[in-house]
Amino acid sequence: MGEAENRDPDENSDVAWVPRADLTRFIPEQHIYPPILEALA
Repeated sequence: MGEAENRDPDENSDVAWVPRADLTRFIPEQHIYPPILEALA
């Protein structure tokens, strides 16, 4: 919720909101901090 903002343009080329179910299309699940995955479940 809210406006997505790229606060680190040196590391990120762009920023966007995506549906929770699509998150692992962009970030491999093993690279996501486990408490974040639990919060999104």
